[in-house]
Formats: sequence, C-alpha cells, structure tokens
Amino acid sequence: MSNNASASPQVSYATRVIGVIVLVVIVFIALDKTPSTLFILKDPIGDLTSVFATLILASLFLERAIEVFLSAWRSGDADTKDQAIMELATKIEARVSAGEPHADLKGETDQLDALRMQRVKYSADSREIAQWLGLGMGVMIAFVGVRVLGNIVTPPAPAGGFQMKAFIVVDILLTGAVLAGGSDAINKIMKLYNSFMTGTEKKATANAQKAAADAQKATAEAQKAATDAQKAAAAGQPGAAPGGGQ
Repeated sequence: MSNNASASPQVSYATRVIGVIVLVVIVFIALDKTPSTLFILKDPIGDLTSVFATLILASLFLERAIEVFLSAWRSGDADTKDQAIMELATKIEARVSAGEPHADLKGETDQLDALRMQRVKYSADSREIAQWLGLGMGVMIAFVGVRVLGNIVTPPAPAGGFQMKAFIVVDILLTGAVLAGGSDAINKIMKLYNSFMTGTEKKATANAQKAAADAQKATAEAQKAATDAQKAAAAGQPGAAPGGGQ
C-alpha cells in the first residue's frame, strides 16, 4: 500500500514535468517557425455532418476489426480462465452445501480469489491492447486520407513547408485518437453538434419570425398613420361656397 501511495505522487510529478517540457518545446518551435493562421473553409458547418458520418462509419469498421483480432488472439485464454473459475466455484459451492466447514475450504477460496484477480487483470490487459490497436489502426486510417482538420480549415501553404507537414501530422494523430475513442464517442460529439445547430436554428427562426411580426406591425402603423393623415387633410379643406342668385 505504501509503495502505491509513494508511486502516485511520483507519476503525477513526472506527468507534469513532461507536460511542461512539451509546452516549452511547442512555444520555441512556434517562435522559430512563426506558423501562419489557417482559414476556415466556406461551409464547415454544413460539411461537418458528412465528416461525422464518415468518422462513425470508419469507427464501426475499426471496432469490428479490433474485435476480430482480439477474439482470435485472446478469447481462447479468456474462455479457459472463465471455465476454471466456474468449475472451482461450483466445487466450493457443492462442498459448502454438503455441510463442510468454511475453514476447511480456505485453500480453495484463496485459489478462487487468485483466479478471479488473474481474470480481472487479463480483461484489463485486453482493454489496453484494444486501445493501442484502435489508436494504431485509427492513425493508419487517417494516414490514407480520412481526416478531420483537413475538412474544416484550409491547409497551410506552401505545400512542402514545415507548417504543412506539422498540420498533416497533427491531423493524422487527432483523427486517429478520435477513431480510437469508438463510434459512441463520435456519436456523442455529433449529437452535441446537432443539438447546438438545432438550438441555433430555432433561435434564428424565432428571431426571423419576430422581425417579420415587427415589420408587419410597423407597416400596419404606417398605413394607419397615412389613413389618419388623409382623413385630417380631407377634414381641413374648406367646404364649397354657396352659389349666389342673379
């Protein structure tokens, strides 16, 4: 326990140091290379829906491929461990049902706990392998051209310059990480985007309707004012003089 407690602050400190070093390196590179500002494409909002759909489709294929790889690689050992746990648990339950004291089953229960811990660790290792496989394959997918930033902003110029190369690298890593997060994460981002766009559209529609109502009200008031002015002008004209006899 004390080793874990002492290791945690060391890991946290090392993480902070690495983060500071990365930030300092990025700042010095920016000062040296002076990268230019990128411009947003003409209609990135309209294109984001198709971008999200493409990412979700690619992520679904990626998840299925990872599932197949892990199933062929680790499912056999996982089934063996599950079978051993089930058999030992059944054996212990049968001996308890027969009235055997729990003290006599300490060896078996300790063995069962150890098997369960091994199974938990095996599952954790499988998840870690799946994450790294997803990141690697996601980066490969982004490498061949399925990317995020390239569909939102214009790539920097010149084509072979440092900023262009850095842009491609960052785009590949970002897209690979997004794909590795799975289709559920991308779907959540898409739902958030759709919710924002729906709210913006409703607000714009309400503002347009209000503006139209205000315009109609102003037109009606102008027409009423014009009618009142005509009536006032007609009332202010002198009446026709009575004709005199000869």
